[in-house]
Amino acid sequence: MNITNVVILGGYGRVGYETAKLLIEQTRLKIHIAGRDLRKVKAACNKLNQIAKIKNQVSELRLNMSSSESLVCDLKNYDLLVTCIPVANIGDKIVIAAIKAGINYIDLNYEPKKNKSLVDCEKIIKRTGKVFISECGLIPGTPSFLVRLLKENIQEIKEIEISAYINEKDATFGSCFDLIKDLALKPKIIKNGKIGKASIWKSIKSDFGAQIGLKSCYPVKMNEIDRLTNSIELQECGTFVAGIDTFTDSIIFIWKILHLYKSKSLSKLGALLIYKFGNRNKPPYITLLKATGTGLYAGKEKKTIITISHKDGYIGTAIPVVATILQLIENNLKKSGSYTMGEFVDLTRFKKDILSMGMSLKFDNKI
Repeated sequence: MNITNVVILGGYGRVGYETAKLLIEQTRLKIHIAGRDLRKVKAACNKLNQIAKIKNQVSELRLNMSSSESLVCDLKNYDLLVTCIPVANIGDKIVIAAIKAGINYIDLNYEPKKNKSLVDCEKIIKRTGKVFISECGLIPGTPSFLVRLLKENIQEIKEIEISAYINEKDATFGSCFDLIKDLALKPKIIKNGKIGKASIWKSIKSDFGAQIGLKSCYPVKMNEIDRLTNSIELQECGTFVAGIDTFTDSIIFIWKILHLYKSKSLSKLGALLIYKFGNRNKPPYITLLKATGTGLYAGKEKKTIITISHKDGYIGTAIPVVATILQLIENNLKKSGSYTMGEFVDLTRFKKDILSMGMSLKFDNKI
């Protein structure tokens, strides 16, 4: 697949910047940074070009987000759009523009309206021969990758439990806002082979190892896991995230119970409170996912635990994105259409690339 010019929308943010930086290290792609704050765009470009091996490898790009027609015209000159901003702010506008412009597309989060457009436009995307990858990164992104790894390690897999622990030293306002907006997503769980609603009060205990210990984790919705269950028969499956800190957990609880997340202004207030007064976390700073699978292997009961982690959650999010782009550039699988990251990537190549870029991946098999 001929990809030479990549646009990173939100390329001056923590994840966007780390994505651009890794692309400089791993490829010779021309990178174009776009965002609302032109001062920050210019500063990011200058900083990235200082470490780039190719002269002026990174450049500024102005996108007219207020006009759909102008946005389509602007994007037609590029090969891939990587959206590193919360798509909840713009709904499916950027997706539709990318489809009309006839370019490849990647985003880093789940948003119902955007995902519906991807499903509705699946045939159009395939006809153009382009690839649209949603829910790319660490969370979401790697949970479905871990499910596929478990399936590869256990012949007859019956139960999967995924739990996540997130402890960032300096969380951004954007990540705090994501916490609030995600409250609108209704968690699901597979029980006795059927997908059903999960109670927000139903917590589990997950052991994240000696440094972190045992944590209470609460159910969350993972669209990427729901999609995989169509091809993998499971009796039990759930995705859970550990609490953050007392203040943050209290805000999340109040906003969830009172449905305050439905108001844009109150959502911003909740995010601001978390950003200003929460996030008083102590070491170890790490983002870690643990996937536990049980089933049969060669007729015997087998349990496999896979953990994936990075000390910096922003770099840890950028690494899977770049590993996915490396496969998209080559596209040896000759895929076109709409996928989640976990569906799209070749497992062997993906493992190799994320490890080479600094991600930690550990296996523990018990028979």
